[in-house]
Amino acid sequence: MKLFLFCLLTLSLAACSSCNKKPVAVAPNSKSVTVTKEGDKTITRTPNENGTVSVVISQPTPPDNIPKDIPNFSEGTDSTYSFDPEAAHITLASYTTKSQRDVADYYEHELASSGWSANMTTDKNKMITIKADKNGRQIEIDVLPYPSGSRILLKYNAAA
Repeated sequence: MKLFLFCLLTLSLAACSSCNKKPVAVAPNSKSVTVTKEGDKTITRTPNENGTVSVVISQPTPPDNIPKDIPNFSEGTDSTYSFDPEAAHITLASYTTKSQRDVADYYEHELASSGWSANMTTDKNKMITIKADKNGRQIEIDVLPYPSGSRILLKYNAAA
């Protein structure tokens, strides 16, 4: 459920990243979600049923506390990282002019070099998926064809 909420908030943040502090539409009878901008960060706070608040931060650069064994594909552009403050769940959406194969090979090599066990597959729609595991942590990277290169979608979970 946490992963679903995190992914839902990530998509909301991506849609809200251009809102420039405009008021957020709230569904009737729902609890208020707060979206604020701080420099290049968009911060979404959502009240939970148990009284806690879920926080998701979205920004164009990796979080400061990203685990060092998660590869950083430096040739990505128009990147958006979304994550919780503890970096237990991180998503990345990015584009590159590199080919799918180049991107997938980079991630597979870097993950293996950092001690991750990785498995790469290609589906019928030509999407390459790399799933990796290390000590209960999981990464899934989807590399999709894009007209002038590739689209990268990375999902990291500190605990499955």
